Amino acid sequence: MAHPLLVEFGDSPPESWDSARRAAASDKLFAAIAADRAGTPGAKLQAADRTKMLRIWLDIRILEKKAEESEAAGEPEATLAPKPVARTNKKAERKKITLPRPQFKRLRALLGMLRSLTIPDYLFLSILSGLTVAVIWLGLHSVAEVQRIESVKGEAEALVAWLKETGESRTNGSFEPAACRKQDGSNWNDCAAALNAEGGPLFERVNHFEPKHPLLQRKCDPANWVTIGSIILEKGTLQPTGSYAYAPFDGTELMSKDFVMRVTVCGRGFHLIKVASELNL
Repeated sequence: MAHPLLVEFGDSPPESWDSARRAAASDKLFAAIAADRAGTPGAKLQAADRTKMLRIWLDIRILEKKAEESEAAGEPEATLAPKPVARTNKKAERKKITLPRPQFKRLRALLGMLRSLTIPDYLFLSILSGLTVAVIWLGLHSVAEVQRIESVKGEAEALVAWLKETGESRTNGSFEPAACRKQDGSNWNDCAAALNAEGGPLFERVNHFEPKHPLLQRKCDPANWVTIGSIILEKGTLQPTGSYAYAPFDGTELMSKDFVMRVTVCGRGFHLIKVASELNL
């Protein structure tokens, strides 16, 4: 809602007023603007109202100045006779929207803060930025490693499924690969090589953690970095307590002998990820 003074004096330009109306408007507008600047309680003006009131007051002052100059020059005051008021389209004026100019206060405050920084401040911010980038990079690297380990775990689960499905058929003389048959006298080294050979369940399978590393390893060895991401196959020995103790295959175990095995994946930090245990081979 517009200020009462704008309702009273904002309906027509000051050029159309007489001197008494201009004088009254000048005094009232000046008093309202002065009270606003002094912070008088209840006299606070809206920014838009203040601007309009100040414009009207300045127009009046300009007209009064011209009148004074005319009187000093001996010209009749008739030169300041009211001019015909041009008709305006009030409907168009109501639709006109004035957008406030951006102040960029936060940007200016940020630039001012940056100008106030010293060399130690910039050094600290550089170190902090470097540490932030390093933490983000390590996080992304860790996530990528976990995903690759999960891919290797999927390969190990597929191998376990194959071993379970073919457990009984390995006694058949037509089972392939032949090196894994139970009656032909081959040992574990022969069977492990056949698993990776053409036609074996691991043929053309790769180590998803690092394709250049072997997919099968004898153990997860902290002294050997290339064992990370590998599938570890171990044989179990029954203990007096009824549980199994697992150790790497030495390669001489005959395939005709039944034994229990464990399948794990060598994870990050050489941590064993269990896939299957007490698996009969």
